[in-house]
Amino acid sequence: MIKKHELKSHIHDVVVSINEKHEIINFEANASNHVVLDVKNENHNIEINVLENAHINVLLLSFNNDKKNIDITCNVSRYGSVHIILGFQNKETNINTLVNLNGEGSSAEINSLIISRNDNYQVANYKIVNNAIHTSGDINAVGIASGNSKLAIDGIGKINKGMHHSHNHQILQGINLDNSKIKMNPYLLIDEHDVIAGHGATIGQIDEDILYYMMSRGLPKETAKDLYIKGMVEPFIDQIFNKDLCKKFNYHLWGDHE
Repeated sequence: MIKKHELKSHIHDVVVSINEKHEIINFEANASNHVVLDVKNENHNIEINVLENAHINVLLLSFNNDKKNIDITCNVSRYGSVHIILGFQNKETNINTLVNLNGEGSSAEINSLIISRNDNYQVANYKIVNNAIHTSGDINAVGIASGNSKLAIDGIGKINKGMHHSHNHQILQGINLDNSKIKMNPYLLIDEHDVIAGHGATIGQIDEDILYYMMSRGLPKETAKDLYIKGMVEPFIDQIFNKDLCKKFNYHLWGDHE
């Protein structure tokens, strides 16, 4: 079954319950929305259509679940923009997000934080495709793995031929703790010369020099580690525009409401 949600302009912090396996959400032209996607079931396929000159912030946080398989396809029209904020802390997550920049001047930003603990298994695939001129896409993803968990993030930027004066950039960052395994795979597929594109990916342990500096100021080692990780995730937390969800997400991150 396909359900269509029509969201009008100037409605803020709208919660959309995703109950069906395939959901379509349409944002009207010139709309300005902050939308929370509340995914109810294990498997979801979500299509988001951002019409001309609409500016949309989409928030999806999924934590404390056994398993989530989520596919998101977003189509952005002329001079529209979408900012997708994705946070996951499940036993098993498989998230695929594709943004098509179909209209001139359209833009997209994907910000993601994935936490993998114990024996968790997390896989994420984020892709932005420039299908029109003067379009801009950015992917920023942070992954933190501990215990015996596994985490893999693919970032893909694609600028098609003829889409001049376009931008596509991505930064993938991973912190690897204990015996966990992390893969960060940045890809750029560029078929046009007159563009700006770049990517970067880092995977590593917590910087021992920084830990030593904090410990020299009297902090216990575990407290210093927590502060280091909080410094990495804080930019993501600051973007969670729904205060109640932000508190819940923080609780599952740290075990408190800080």
